Parts: sequence; C-alpha cells; structure tokens
Amino acid sequence: MKKALRKSLRRQKRTLENLSNRLAAIDYDQIRLHQKQYIDNLLETNKRLLQDFKIDNIIVF
Repeated sequence: MKKALRKSLRRQKRTLENLSNRLAAIDYDQIRLHQKQYIDNLLETNKRLLQDFKIDNIIVF
C-alpha cells in the first residue's frame, strides 16, 4: 500500500513539473484552464487511491 502511494506521489510530482514547464510557455487563460483540469484529475486520483486501499485517515507532512 505504501509503495503504491509513494509511486503515485512520485508520478504526481513529475507530472506537476512537466505541467509547470508546459504552462510557462502558454498564455495566462490557458494556464488557468490546465491547472483546474489537472487539479480536478489529481483530486479524483487521490480519492480513488484512498478508497481502493480503504484509508479513512491520512496524515501528510
């Protein structure tokens, strides 16, 4: 379970880095649209992972 969560967090970090590089090259309106879509997808992914592993409480440092 921890391995899957760590893997997901590493993937999310890489995706955020790639997203920030791509967003730096486009205009502000497109940045806001991409950020919202990415954050919505990220929240859904995290929610699904927590439900899959039946995690009720999580502490993030």
